[in-house]
Amino acid sequence: MHLLEYKKKSTDILLLLVCTLMIISVCIPYDNHSLTWLDKLHVRLAMIATIGYILLFFYLLVKNYYLHYSIIAPMFRYYCMMITCLSILFLVLGSVSLLVEISFVMGMSILLYEGNKKAAHIYAAKS
Repeated sequence: MHLLEYKKKSTDILLLLVCTLMIISVCIPYDNHSLTWLDKLHVRLAMIATIGYILLFFYLLVKNYYLHYSIIAPMFRYYCMMITCLSILFLVLGSVSLLVEISFVMGMSILLYEGNKKAAHIYAAKS
């Protein structure tokens, strides 16, 4: 996504914030029976960070949709499909399962990799 030349400081700060919250939530122990407030803090930080990341990524896709149509359009369709399928799976299972977590991480990684590869190819052809 960095090849799309989207330079806005507030977006960078939000991305840094949600990624930092993800790291902090991983560092907080989840299965600690003596301090149940740590369990709740872990879950809430992870949920806020993940939802923030999903919305921020969606915002960047929508914002750049018309500026970089050939790069964003295929990613946009796959992203919406992935989020819809994972949301349905989350609702059916009633909780966040390992399948939902792994699918989200792998799907986002593949989307970002393919988007950067396509952007690099397009910008290399222009120069």
